[in-house]
Amino acid sequence: MEQRHIPNDFSSLLTLSSEPEQLLLTSLQRILNTSPPQSTYTKSQLHGLFTGHTGIAYLFLHISSSLPQLRIHGYPAIHWARAYISGDRGRLALEPGNCGLACERLAHPAVRACITKDLKDVRDFLAPFPDIIGPLPRHTATRPTSSTGKQGGESDPFPSELVYGRAGALYLLRLVRHWVPTSAPLVERYVVHLTDRILATDDGGAGNWLWSGTHYLGAAHGDIGILTQLVLTTPPLAPRLTHRLERLLDLQFEDGNWPSSVQPPPPPGAGTTVKKKKKELVQWCHGAPGFVLSLLSLRPFFPSLKHRIDAAIEKGRAITWDHGLLRKEPSLCHGILGNALIFPPGPEREHFLALATPDKVTEARRADPSIFRPASYGKDTMLLMNYDPSAAWTGLVCERKLPKMILYNDI
Repeated sequence: MEQRHIPNDFSSLLTLSSEPEQLLLTSLQRILNTSPPQSTYTKSQLHGLFTGHTGIAYLFLHISSSLPQLRIHGYPAIHWARAYISGDRGRLALEPGNCGLACERLAHPAVRACITKDLKDVRDFLAPFPDIIGPLPRHTATRPTSSTGKQGGESDPFPSELVYGRAGALYLLRLVRHWVPTSAPLVERYVVHLTDRILATDDGGAGNWLWSGTHYLGAAHGDIGILTQLVLTTPPLAPRLTHRLERLLDLQFEDGNWPSSVQPPPPPGAGTTVKKKKKELVQWCHGAPGFVLSLLSLRPFFPSLKHRIDAAIEKGRAITWDHGLLRKEPSLCHGILGNALIFPPGPEREHFLALATPDKVTEARRADPSIFRPASYGKDTMLLMNYDPSAAWTGLVCERKLPKMILYNDI
């Protein structure tokens, strides 16, 4: 079977041939050339921050904040943020099964509010939250929860995970609160209620969060992603979540990776059974890189677990060094760029980044057409999965001591 990674057996460590800001500028120019702002959008183009121009607007907003003097095609980044958030998107509605990063109904007014600082846009963003929060689940011995997320015959329309679920909505609340400080009195009540809703949700029993009937563990759809959003949004929650984090640390393999998912809960007293797979993923969305990035942010809030977290980070970095030079197109979600961000500043991080520059990507594809194939489901504006948006973010943060992941722990 084809390996997922390039063997990290180079005779010497690779180094960058240009400054990271050049990678940033080149990538932004290519985004503007290949996916310019539009005056109108179709429904298929609107998938929140996850896919489409709303996410690109947020990327340019970040860049304008960090590098206000940078000009791309003659204009500052904030000009392009405003251009990408404009354009007729029609009537946006909340759809069952999607209230997370991929929800345009939430993401568009959220990013617009971050740019305009207008409380009218904040109120538009907040309008769907009563439906997203819904009634708190009722748990009794006679009302079991099935693995499909249905409880006592009542179907919950929203999962708890990040991309499509309530953890993503919680991230968006934190995003607006961060960029529009005057919104805090409006936003905070929904933070409290949504947090309570996530904590009260029990999919499949034993206090689990499921997505599509599976108990995932990783950053995109699983427990560590949900836990990270809860703690970063409301740090005083950390003591209540210590047992959940301990359980996740217990699931780390000896080689440093984590399973993508675990089997449904076993009978009481039987322990947790890990679903073994022939090939475990080593990338942000599933596996050690996403856990390490999360643990680096969570570490200050769990002092009692400091030594366990440090040991887990060390082992997670080791498996990523060995198996993290991924063959998919370099990206933040499931590529070299996201994996590079988990290493401390220095030669290891630079080694990963040097293999993912535009010249190196072109050179590698020329030598082996099977390497660095696009892995963005045919989309060309996926912030975490396409090369140019991922490379732009990486160029912005890769010289920081603790670089963060956009759409995850950046705010």
